Order: sequence, then C-alpha cells, then structure tokens
Amino acid sequence: MLIRHYSGDDETSALVELEFEEITRIIAFEEEFAKTDGRNRHRLFISVSLGIFAQWNGIGLFSYYLVPILESIGITSVSN
Repeated sequence: MLIRHYSGDDETSALVELEFEEITRIIAFEEEFAKTDGRNRHRLFISVSLGIFAQWNGIGLFSYYLVPILESIGITSVSN
C-alpha cells in the first residue's frame, strides 16, 4: 500500500522506507505507552487526591472566615 501510494510501484524508494520506519516507531511508542498506563493512573490519583486534601486541611476554612472574625473583634484595617 505504501509503495503504491508513495512511490508509484518503486519498491526501493527512500520515501517508502522512511514512512515504514515511522509507522513502526509509532506502533512501538504506543505499545510502550500502553504499558505505563497504570503508572499514569496512579499519578493522576495522587494529583487529584492532593488537591482534595489540600482543601480539607482547614486553611481554606480559616481564610474564608478570617475577615468576619477580625471585623467582629474590631480589627478593620492593617494598621492599628
């Protein structure tokens, strides 16, 4: 198929050899990527979990209510 479409039936064409090598490299890369899929899922789980637990650590709640708490005790500006 490559010979017919890229070289006009010339089996020794450099373009056909280049295309064939590129196709085999892409297939090998995709096979290697499929093997690392479990590690990538593990990394994604860690990243998502880190974001969720960062929101649950309490600092978000403290930051949200800091202004009303400070206003309730009389602190309304940075300088006293």
